[in-house]
Amino acid sequence: KVIRGFYKRREMDKSPFYKLPIRKHFAVNKEAVAEVLSEQRFKALNSSHKQELDKKILNLFTSFTKAKELVDIFDVENKVCISFFSRNMPFLIDSIVNMLRSYGINLLQVIASRACLMDDRGGKLEIAMPRLLIDAALPTEKKKQILDEIHKILEDVNAAVTDWDAMKGHLMESSENIVRLITETDLELKYQEETQESILFLNWLISKNYIFLASFSTDLKRKIDPASCTGLMKTHPEYKNLQDFISFSNPDDFLILKIKKFNDEARVHRNVDMDLIVVKRFDIKTKKVIGYDYFIGFFSTAVYLQSAKQIPLIRAKLSEIMCKYAYNENNFSSKEFVKALELFPRDEFMQMGVDELYIIASSIVELTLVPKERVFVRQSKNDRYFSVITFYPKEKFSTKVEQHILRFIKRKYDVSISRKYTNIGDGPLARGHMIFKFNSEICDAVDAELIEQEIYTITSDWDDKFKDCMEGEFGAEESFSHYQNIIEHIPNKYKYEVEPKASIIDMKRLYIDQPKNRLFKFCIINKCEGELKIYDQGE
Repeated sequence: KVIRGFYKRREMDKSPFYKLPIRKHFAVNKEAVAEVLSEQRFKALNSSHKQELDKKILNLFTSFTKAKELVDIFDVENKVCISFFSRNMPFLIDSIVNMLRSYGINLLQVIASRACLMDDRGGKLEIAMPRLLIDAALPTEKKKQILDEIHKILEDVNAAVTDWDAMKGHLMESSENIVRLITETDLELKYQEETQESILFLNWLISKNYIFLASFSTDLKRKIDPASCTGLMKTHPEYKNLQDFISFSNPDDFLILKIKKFNDEARVHRNVDMDLIVVKRFDIKTKKVIGYDYFIGFFSTAVYLQSAKQIPLIRAKLSEIMCKYAYNENNFSSKEFVKALELFPRDEFMQMGVDELYIIASSIVELTLVPKERVFVRQSKNDRYFSVITFYPKEKFSTKVEQHILRFIKRKYDVSISRKYTNIGDGPLARGHMIFKFNSEICDAVDAELIEQEIYTITSDWDDKFKDCMEGEFGAEESFSHYQNIIEHIPNKYKYEVEPKASIIDMKRLYIDQPKNRLFKFCIINKCEGELKIYDQGE
């Protein structure tokens, strides 16, 4: 729909990007707005309430054209409507919807209307006029809190969208700096290979594979250049005081860039902790590192759908790991090895070393053949973030198990969850990928074996534990035949009352010793009680 607002104006003022530069000189056609509102209405409201809501939103639009109000919340029919007007921008609706979900608010309907303001000179200004209907009444404090959050989101979206080209340009400059290093200087062969792959990776990021939210530059002492700050660095001055920026232990080593988690959660597009990429900046004449370029954001969804063989840096690691594994395309294990790496979480692939990835991929191949519980932990020194990757047989996966593991790790290490992913493919394994953040600056070492034992405890039934006890008593080979002969004769009532470890004595007496007559066993529980067990194979 086109809102034909004919207005008298000589030049656009420099008001904030998300607050449209509309003042009282504009003569906007309210009937056109009313037409858009009447065509797209909330299904959950009756006609009288729909008309009442349309009037309120039109009043908001009038205030908006005079630059008095931008966002408002209306109570309607025991429900709540959030409505606002803004210049149309990417990430707008999804950012606000994600914020409401983080508050545990259920949305009944979202209407994402757009319109275009036109002047008599042919100028156009596209606006967004979304409406969100909440299926519950909200207290006044909650409404105020939501309004404040929406204003912050609009500021962040504005900053990211306005400086998007500037951030991409900053990354292109970093890439060109490294290109000059390799073309105008004589580098060692190993340094050349690392540098070329880094250039390809930076260009790959620019090709819609990275959501840019902020960028800045520092010198070797990590002093920020104010003129280089873009995006969220303008709306979040506290970022300039953070001390968790990436530093290289040796600025002159062969490593060109690093990737880690940034110590804050994004409001734009996704409610997740952001990624931080740092690239070395060189003086071409001396070939020495003179500073660092930082880029805050996160990888786009398309990254997780691409093959590892197509992503720079990842494919180089993949090639090196496959050589180490002595890859043979006709070998079953080699095919499973490559499949394990292809399906491995991209974030972890980028941040792990070749040796660590080789160990994990080899273990996944073994788990594919013999499914069981296994946990891998990636934890960098002095980093408040760590990753836990869990594997267990697919038939044992459930939401209850997943939530139990989360609660156990939170309770054990005083952490909060940053991201959580679950992968259940066509293979025999279920995989959980969890990223945690320590709530304090004290970062304890995370014990993978302890988490593994907890997963085994929660996922194993009586039969699994009984089988393990049998192996401990008789060894792997002998216990297998005993287990197959015994397990089908054990009634469920017995399993409910007797622990697997305690049942070994009973099973040994009854099935392995094979008594011809009844055997009796008397156990003293305390001074007043005793227990009599009667063993009889029966017919």
